[in-house]
Amino acid sequence: MYASRTFRTRIAFDPFSFEVGLVEMAQTDEGQGVIAFKRIVDAVKLNADKDFEYRGFVLHIRRMSAETRSSMSGQSYRSLSEVTCEIVGRVAP
Repeated sequence: MYASRTFRTRIAFDPFSFEVGLVEMAQTDEGQGVIAFKRIVDAVKLNADKDFEYRGFVLHIRRMSAETRSSMSGQSYRSLSEVTCEIVGRVAP
């Protein structure tokens, strides 16, 4: 398994190229067709039912262990923990 670990990288995008999350500790296994994230934070705009882009891959969330939402001073927060995504394609050049 090839493991690419990234502490925090803001590179999760929806199909319209809007940032939808800040990923932590990514592990890529192209052989199994999955990418796992320890957490995706700042994920208020991430629709877990829709595909999103990460480093040239198109991903679909297969499972996650927890989802946390909070609000403070009018600001909304959302994080997803232990997220496993299926690689469903590659971003067209």
